Amino acid sequence: MGLVCSAHAQTSTLMGKVFDRANGSIVDSTYIILEMATGGQLTIQTDGNGEYFFTMIPYGSYLVKVTKHGYHPLIIEGVEIHRDTFKFPNIKISKLSRKGAIYIGTGNSNKTYYESGKLRSEGAYKPKTYKSQSGEKLANEVPHGLWRFYSESGAMIEEKTFKTGILHGSYRKFSEKGEPLVQGTYKFGIRSGQWFYYNEKGQVEYSVNFKTDGVERLRFVEWMR
Repeated sequence: MGLVCSAHAQTSTLMGKVFDRANGSIVDSTYIILEMATGGQLTIQTDGNGEYFFTMIPYGSYLVKVTKHGYHPLIIEGVEIHRDTFKFPNIKISKLSRKGAIYIGTGNSNKTYYESGKLRSEGAYKPKTYKSQSGEKLANEVPHGLWRFYSESGAMIEEKTFKTGILHGSYRKFSEKGEPLVQGTYKFGIRSGQWFYYNEKGQVEYSVNFKTDGVERLRFVEWMR
């Protein structure tokens, strides 16, 4: 169902762009869905440059849904459109984590290194047994507990918590200068609860709430801060 507006209704042009939250690359073929509070919706796909463009959008309050195969759906509530041209802030979406993905260790070492010999990561392993496709019982070691990851310059840039090889628990990401970038929690390989994203000054820029259904939800006012 499309949005219906009268001949005298004020309308707006809405445009924006979609990016991958992790690496900043553009994301094409993403569905942008506008749902008006009074009913009706419009759907469009981003082009090869990750851009979308709506015209003749009636002034009003909207719910914006963003969906892309392989990514967490994103819902932005409380979007108020009350001007002729509305350039939406860049939308950033997150790739789905593989539920139950196993991170295999190497031997009994609890550290990995760059080719230069500098420390890359450190943490503890835990023995894990599993069956191969042929039914053969195999054993390996997988990360368990807190792991720290470093840049080649020696700065700690990530902290991940594992449970028998699966991301489960607190997660933190830092800049080379040690300033916080991302903070949140994983639950059996899936982002869960409130996640915080920081700006260059180390202040919370916005937060995203991950529900058990894997959908990101946030308020437009909070997102704009």
